[in-house]
Amino acid sequence: MKRPLVILAAGYVLGEVLALQVNTAVDIGILARLFAAAAGVLWLLEMGRDILCLPVSKKKMQGRSNRKHKVLLLFLVCILAGASAGLARGRQEKEILDIEESGARAMANGRVLVKGQIKKIEQKNETITLTLEGVTAEAGKKTAEFRRIMVYAEDEVKERDGAKERGETKEKDESGLGAILAVGQRVQVRGKITPVEGPRNPGEFDFRTYYRTKGTACRVYGENLTVTGGEEIPYYKGITGFRKWCAGILDKICVPEDAAVFKAVLLGDTSDMNPEMRDMYQRNGISHLLAVSGQHLAIIGGGIYLMIRRAGAGYGKAGMISAVLVISYGIMTGSSGSAIRAVIMIVCLWLAAVKGRSYDTLSALGAAALILLYRQPYLLYHSGFELSFGAVLAISGLGGWVQSFLELERAWEKTLLISLSVQIVLTPIVLYHYFQHPLYGIFLNLLVIPLVSILMYSGILGIVLGSFWIQGGVAAVGAGHYILRFYELLCKFAEGLPGYSLVLGRPSPGSLVMYFGIYGMGTAVVLFCIRGRSAFIRAKSPARCNAY
Repeated sequence: MKRPLVILAAGYVLGEVLALQVNTAVDIGILARLFAAAAGVLWLLEMGRDILCLPVSKKKMQGRSNRKHKVLLLFLVCILAGASAGLARGRQEKEILDIEESGARAMANGRVLVKGQIKKIEQKNETITLTLEGVTAEAGKKTAEFRRIMVYAEDEVKERDGAKERGETKEKDESGLGAILAVGQRVQVRGKITPVEGPRNPGEFDFRTYYRTKGTACRVYGENLTVTGGEEIPYYKGITGFRKWCAGILDKICVPEDAAVFKAVLLGDTSDMNPEMRDMYQRNGISHLLAVSGQHLAIIGGGIYLMIRRAGAGYGKAGMISAVLVISYGIMTGSSGSAIRAVIMIVCLWLAAVKGRSYDTLSALGAAALILLYRQPYLLYHSGFELSFGAVLAISGLGGWVQSFLELERAWEKTLLISLSVQIVLTPIVLYHYFQHPLYGIFLNLLVIPLVSILMYSGILGIVLGSFWIQGGVAAVGAGHYILRFYELLCKFAEGLPGYSLVLGRPSPGSLVMYFGIYGMGTAVVLFCIRGRSAFIRAKSPARCNAY
């Protein structure tokens, strides 16, 4: 059976979707009966087709029928196994978060003392965000335990003497909480714990689901944050230090607006991004440039792998060293769903090279989906997760199938087909989460995507040269500077065109089913008409076709 991981992942996603719906109570037995009925119908259809086909010999007919039945049975087993596992894991995650939400609601009226271990630290402006694990909360005689909690606190920054007179900015990394806190330490903070509520008005952002994609159901706005014990983990300390070092070099060699974009593209740090610039990228459908994803990992990870291979290392050593570095890069950039998906897929590529096997993009995508969704089932509802997986499905699934069906050979035809496939698949996802559709996004992406590699190489070279030669670093990021100005000009030009952004609202589930159904049937009809026309032409003039 081709791509069993894809079928297993599809079943797992189906099970989790059914389990995570608020008003859905699905039993495994119901799924089993549905799949058994589907198996019976498909088996009857297969038997009827074999009888009508009248093959050359009965032995050949029996062998072909048995082989197809085995594949069909394996297909249904994969779907049932995946759906069963996804349903069980989704129910488990939902029950845990519901219990934690109830505990937070019971303690929401007073101040609590929260204790936990730091898992992740993020800084934005003068606010520090901590992800704590193994949390206990105390409010008087009430106590509760939480698996994970988000804590927001003000970063207590102290300005150095005379800093305002000299026009210096606050140095958070040297004098704020960012210099004290580290992953692995245990802290305590006093504040108010609140369960995250869902949207109250149609179209309002769903904070409840968003926080559940992070594995938590409540948050704390605290103060008096202190370290109570624990030791910082050297691995995370090294990653954090390297990230700050790279950000410091970019601040020295770039103008502020360019440094913010380079940090987002290379380091996954969007804290310095101008909200207006971020909105401009999003309105025009090119905000994916600011998120670390497959293209970024392919450029960085692929470059590291090739350098190690050319240095004389074999497939095994090169793959192992590159995997460690790429996983570290994924953690450094924030461990987002799109970044970890890309890390898993590129590691699968290197494993295939070590084993001497061919690499299949869709199978690697299925493996990434199983790993990520087992860890955090609610990632299914995260826009970044859906856009990332949808883009790969569009490129390697729909786009790859149509390309092989039409036997395209010209580069511009393949590029246009892939862009169109991505637009078809991602349009309903964009509408569902952002309520608007960038009409000219497909054309802008044709212009901006080929320049992303140059932008990244420019930033990487700037960091390398800027570490010992500031003037060289400034010169290296010059190419990236002009590319970013080109992006801005494109966005402003597109926004001047009529109907550049269509505000269509959130589509209903029925509209989504109709959308994909119409596109699916329409694509199939067009492709078979093209294939039939080509076959007719070849039949009419075989000599010309053979000579061509």
